[in-house]
Amino acid sequence: MQRHHSLKLGFVLLLGLAAATCSSQAVVKTNWVENFSFTLTSWQQGGNKPTTIANKDIITHLSGVTVTNRPSYPGGSPVLLTLPTLSSGKLLSKQALGATNASIIVRVGSGKNQVDYDVTSAFAPPANYTPGLTVSYLASGLTNRHSVSLFSFTGNRLSFVVQGLTTSGDAKVSSYYMTKSVSANISGMSVISGVTNIAGGTVSVSGGHLE
Repeated sequence: MQRHHSLKLGFVLLLGLAAATCSSQAVVKTNWVENFSFTLTSWQQGGNKPTTIANKDIITHLSGVTVTNRPSYPGGSPVLLTLPTLSSGKLLSKQALGATNASIIVRVGSGKNQVDYDVTSAFAPPANYTPGLTVSYLASGLTNRHSVSLFSFTGNRLSFVVQGLTTSGDAKVSSYYMTKSVSANISGMSVISGVTNIAGGTVSVSGGHLE
């Protein structure tokens, strides 16, 4: 039984891939989807009131941003998309089973009105980024990891680059291993409306399920 790992953006998150066992009548679920949660506090020089940066702020500041989507077929050209005005939604990780990379998406609406916007390029690490050290160990046959991980975001009048100790653990689903949980205590720099701040807080990944 093989364990499949992938580097997810600049985040040193080692993701497992899974396959669901379905009957011929069942809907085949081919994507592993997880929730991202950012909770940051940003302080400006001379200011006594910090600014909170959460998922809703990140989504709002993606409005009007042009993102680069992956080619729809091997060898194809990247697709540029200018995002519409976004006032709400869910920030998720979406990974096709058997793929080596995950996409970061903003999900708006539900049911027939659900739209997933691929915003992976907005979370790309700096060009000079080098992944930090990762150590792992087995517990009850499942891999757990500790790493120094970097998280970055570039939006409309909001950006940040933060890093810190990150802990992640796998879960076994069918014949694959997937990341069940990630938690990180991070700090670094944010830029809000052109003003540089220091920022700190937490990042978590949870709620993995097949779609």
